[in-house]
Amino acid sequence: MAPGYSPSPPDPDPSRFLKKAGPALPSRRRASSRAAGRAPVESPRGETDRPRTGSSKPDRLPGWRELSESNDRETQGRRHHWTLVEAIPTFRLAAAILAFGVVTTLYVGHVLATQDLMARAEALRRENLSLHLRSNRVKGAFDQASGPTVIYERARALGLTQKIPNGPIIELD
Repeated sequence: MAPGYSPSPPDPDPSRFLKKAGPALPSRRRASSRAAGRAPVESPRGETDRPRTGSSKPDRLPGWRELSESNDRETQGRRHHWTLVEAIPTFRLAAAILAFGVVTTLYVGHVLATQDLMARAEALRRENLSLHLRSNRVKGAFDQASGPTVIYERARALGLTQKIPNGPIIELD
């Protein structure tokens, strides 16, 4: 914005464009500068009140390129504070959002896979514990069935007797 410029509310009049341009524009400008007590602006070629757009035709509206150049001239000398969205180009912002989505998806997938793996490991641990308990029960039952007291009782029931050794006991060093 130009120094000393104050924005005015939009004019609801549909003929507002005719007031700002047209064949009578230079004479209106001269009249407004005289009313304000200013001298008319003289160009190097001697023309008075030529439009700022740089064109030699006073009844032509400025183009986009000319408006852009005037905006560039108006912002020179002032510092512009960039926001994060203005500072990052669209492609980089889209790439960053896509990368964030991919990383988030991978992280969530990793967390779910870890939870599934932990549930499976817990089920296997419980199964291992139950198999150990079953093995201990079977081993205890086998030890009871094949213990020395059971064997001696069955041998006596069959009529077998315990034999005393005939010779001296031999000890090995």
